[in-house]
Amino acid sequence: MLKSLLRVRFAELFRGGTRGRSGSRKKSGAGKIVLFALLMLYVAASVFLMMFGTFFSMMPTLAAANAQWLVFAVAAIASCGLSLLLDTPMAQAQLYEAHDNEMLLSLPIPPRTILFSRMLSMYLFSLLYAAVFYIPAFAVCAMYMPVTFPGVVCFVLSMLFGQLVPLALSCLLGRFFAFLKRRFQKAQILTAVLLGLLMQLAAGVFLILRGKAFLAKFEGLIDGDMLCALGTVALCLILCTDVISGASVSMERNNIWIVQSLPVSSSKVLFAKALSHFFICAPFSLVSSVLFAIALSANAVQTAFLILLPLLMTAFCALFGVRMNLLFPRLDFVSDVAVVKRSGSVICTMFGTWALVGLCVTAYLFFGARVMSVNAALCCFALVLILGCAVCAAYLNGRGAKKFSRLG
Repeated sequence: MLKSLLRVRFAELFRGGTRGRSGSRKKSGAGKIVLFALLMLYVAASVFLMMFGTFFSMMPTLAAANAQWLVFAVAAIASCGLSLLLDTPMAQAQLYEAHDNEMLLSLPIPPRTILFSRMLSMYLFSLLYAAVFYIPAFAVCAMYMPVTFPGVVCFVLSMLFGQLVPLALSCLLGRFFAFLKRRFQKAQILTAVLLGLLMQLAAGVFLILRGKAFLAKFEGLIDGDMLCALGTVALCLILCTDVISGASVSMERNNIWIVQSLPVSSSKVLFAKALSHFFICAPFSLVSSVLFAIALSANAVQTAFLILLPLLMTAFCALFGVRMNLLFPRLDFVSDVAVVKRSGSVICTMFGTWALVGLCVTAYLFFGARVMSVNAALCCFALVLILGCAVCAAYLNGRGAKKFSRLG
């Protein structure tokens, strides 16, 4: 019975990512499902290569300083942060706002089995997130250190048990957001807008308050340009969690015909959704960049990168999110959290932008570091973001506008 419940949970999560039009009972086409699966594999490979390249570039210096543990510390922090971000809406939807409880409770299934199946499915997804960070860390360490049986056991146990803490916190936060939603009508929209924006500010405040103790661990290991570049990349990765535009088309729901009937072109409607994302996120990005610059004691050039690159990343996320929502529209959702945090367009927006950052970082670590400086690499990254914005804008102005006019 537990196996059947787990199969239902995973099937529902996957269908939620690829389901399309409102009221449609047809299954998603095979092409769209294959495309979604390939995109997820591409994203996982990109993040894996980014983390492997990052750890590989850090390991010689860390090994010389006998600080190899920093690699696993970074992997643990990154995996816990990602699990907390993605498991919170899943906990809210599966534990506190599930719509199939009445049907399941009417069956001869113990309630503890139903609850355990939901928790176990969340834990297995959390392990998938952790593997993308822990396995590269282990692979890099194995290249510089002898692999022993006790070391492998400690590695496996740390990955298995390390994800229990963010899972428990996700359940508590999910309960809090479910409480807010019952008390306030627009609470779900606010929590969707604030899960990534608050993280930016929290990261900046953390560096301001605890930055000296944290940065002291890297003293002598990397120079100022590289440290500020890492801060810039970290800000860009955090900005990828802002998925406002990734659900902007789906949030029209059954009222999409109202927007389509307005005396404005479809392209202007789509660009308005992208601009809304940008104007909401840009102030938070600017404040976080200033906090990072102060905490890292950045010079004028480093401060310029810390400010401009996150703003370009915000613009790309805004345009790319609308483009992904047109590819995976979901107008038949029952709960807001289903489209805001668990729809295919939101997942593709978040992980797709992460994959872009990951590929750029990987390309520099494996190839570009030999021929260009860190600042030159950041300039190339800015050109990539500008090109990405231009491609997404051209799509929204052409094929995307035509597709939006036919939705509903």
